[in-house]
Formats: sequence, C-alpha cells, structure tokens
Amino acid sequence: MKKLILITVAALLGVISIRANAQTWNCGYPDSTAVTAMLVDSTLTIVGTGNMADYGFDNFTNAPWYNSRASIKTVIIEDGVTSVGACAFYDCKSLTTVTISDSVVWIGNFAFTSCSALTTVTFPNSVLAIVDQAFLGCESLTTVTIPSGVYAIVPRAFALCTALTSIDVDPENANYCSVDGVLFSKDKTVLCQYPMGKEEATYTIPDSVTTIKHGAFELCWKLTSIAIPNSVTTIGFYAFVGCSGLTSITIPNSVTSIGHAAFGQYDNTLDTIRVSWETPLAISNDVFHSDIHYGADLDISEVSLIVPCNLTSVYENSDVWGEFRISEDCNSVNDENLQEYDNAVLHAYPNPTTGIVSIDNPDNAEISAYTLSGALIERNNGTQIDLGKYPQGMYILHVGNKSVRVVKK
Repeated sequence: MKKLILITVAALLGVISIRANAQTWNCGYPDSTAVTAMLVDSTLTIVGTGNMADYGFDNFTNAPWYNSRASIKTVIIEDGVTSVGACAFYDCKSLTTVTISDSVVWIGNFAFTSCSALTTVTFPNSVLAIVDQAFLGCESLTTVTIPSGVYAIVPRAFALCTALTSIDVDPENANYCSVDGVLFSKDKTVLCQYPMGKEEATYTIPDSVTTIKHGAFELCWKLTSIAIPNSVTTIGFYAFVGCSGLTSITIPNSVTSIGHAAFGQYDNTLDTIRVSWETPLAISNDVFHSDIHYGADLDISEVSLIVPCNLTSVYENSDVWGEFRISEDCNSVNDENLQEYDNAVLHAYPNPTTGIVSIDNPDNAEISAYTLSGALIERNNGTQIDLGKYPQGMYILHVGNKSVRVVKK
C-alpha cells in the first residue's frame, strides 16, 4: 500500500510539473474559454468544444502563441474542436506534423500559411471546406488527399507549395476529382489547381475545361508549354502569373473573360502571344501586369502579338492589345481556306491516331498542325508529327497546299 501511494504521488507530481511548464491560452469563439491551447515542449494541443477564434483579419500575427511559434513542431487538434482559425498557425516554420480530429469541419484562411517544414497533412472526412490560402507557402508539402466530404476548396488554398506534386481526391467526393494529380471539379469543367511541384515541362488542359480558376498555375515555372483548348471561356486572376518558363501562349477565341494579372510576369520571359478573335476581347490593363508580390510588370511593348490575317489595324486601335508589337498570321487554317486545302489531299497514317502521325512528305517540307479553331500547335520538317500530348479530337495537318484532318483518340 505504501508503495502504491508513493507511485500515485509521483504521478501527480509529474502532471503538476508538466502543467507548471506548459503555456496555455484561451482560443475559442465566441466563448474564448470553450477552446484552450496548451504548449508543452514542442507540442501544441488544442482542446475544447466549438470553433477556434480567427486571428488574421487585421494582423496575421495575432495568434496568442505566435511569439512561441519557433518551438512548435507538432499540432494536435483534439475531438470537439470544430474549426481551425484563420492564421492560427501562420509562420510556424518548425511545424512538421498536424493531427486534425474528425470533429473539424472548417480550415480557415491562412491557417497554415508559411509552415515551410510541414511535410504531410491528413484531412478527416468531417472537413467540409478548405479556404483561401490555407496552406499557402507550405514548401515541404508533397501530396495532399481531399476527403469525400469536402464541398469547397477556395482557389489558391495550396498556392506556392513548391514541392507539391499531387492533389489527390477521394473517389467518393461529389464535388472534386483529380487527374494525374491536378485538381478539377467533379465534372472536369473547372481546373482548380495545378500542383506547383510537378516536374512535367508541358501540359495540355483537357478540352472538357471551361474555367481556369484563380491562381490555378500560379508560379508554375517548370512548365514551358501550356495548351489551352477552345473550350475555355474564363481565365481567372493570377491564373498563369509568374510562369516564367513560358515564352509563348495561345489564347483561344472561345475565351470571353481574363482576370487581373492572369498572365503577369516578373522577368519578361513571355515573348509571344497568339490570339484569334476577329473582334479583340475587351480586357483591363492589368491582365499582363504583375503586382507587388511578383515584382516589375511585363513590358508588353516588347511582346509579339500574333493576330489573324488582315486584323492588324483593328488590334492596333484597341485598348491594351494596341500596346503590343503586332504581326499577322495569314497561314492559320480557318473555315475560309479549309475548303481550298481539302481540294489537295495530304496522306497521313494511322488515322485515327494515338500520337505519332506519319505523313507522305518526300521533300521534308514544313508540316504544320492546327486545332479546328485555327491555332498552330506544332511545326516541324520531316515525315512525322506527334499529337500525343494534345487532347482527343480533330486536328488539321498542313503541308504546302495540301491538308488532311486527323482524329486523335
């Protein structure tokens, strides 16, 4: 009995010692005492019932443990807590592990922004929404899996995650899906986020896509070629901002809206833009500009704008487009000259094809490949051309005054 009493006393003293060394803060909302944070050694544990308070509306550094953030390596959000507050763990650069209980339904703005050591995060099925820039700048995060219950992922939730190679989605999710690690709406009409850490140099946006969301390709500087299909109507703000690997881009004539800084650059690598509107699209003067986050604006007076044949003066007299160096492309295949080309048939095989097309071209003349909307996508000299990286559909191959329609399956 004496031994048992001694063990019990020792245990109580241990608990008292831990509590004496712990830092604690109230962090609930609306009742601040309903949720408490306790920091012991390097572990911050959030306990209680209800929502955490938000800390980022006037200052990102308002979380009560902000001055102790360098010592926080593990965060545990226990059962009963229903939200992760805005800016709650902002700039916790030592944080490597997060455990979120299945009572949490909401992850707030900038909740884990600049947690640069965070390598993994597991979302419970209870989470319904991941909001603006919740994981912005988590440079060590390599993959994330969106659970089945999530109905809202605000654009740029995973922006500037330089190591992120895949955003996976539970197949049971009714709102989102993943294709090769790229996040889409369930019906694949909205491209939500291209992971910044993907290694591929080229990407073809599927022709199911009508909307490219805000920041979808933000700072994806590894990409040197992005093909935008003629299905796209909306390009959101920051959609391609800072894509410094791009030297040229073709904007299809299906596009009716382009957002702020969608093609903003900070090192003037973009030197050619190709468009095919007969009437220039009305855009604001900041579409090709960057902002304070990305340095100097793109000098569009040094960028070549290639427009349809006989439309130079139309573009020269239009707002924004008139500031570019304008030239015409009178060789694109369009409805007016397609009939002329079809009268001289070019032989190509296999047709349909899954990729490489061989062409009867004994003189090795220049082969040009176009979309049905007239956008040039490939050009080379030889007897073959590769359509493998482009979406399924019909394309037009043109050599001299001969052409053939090829189906990519």
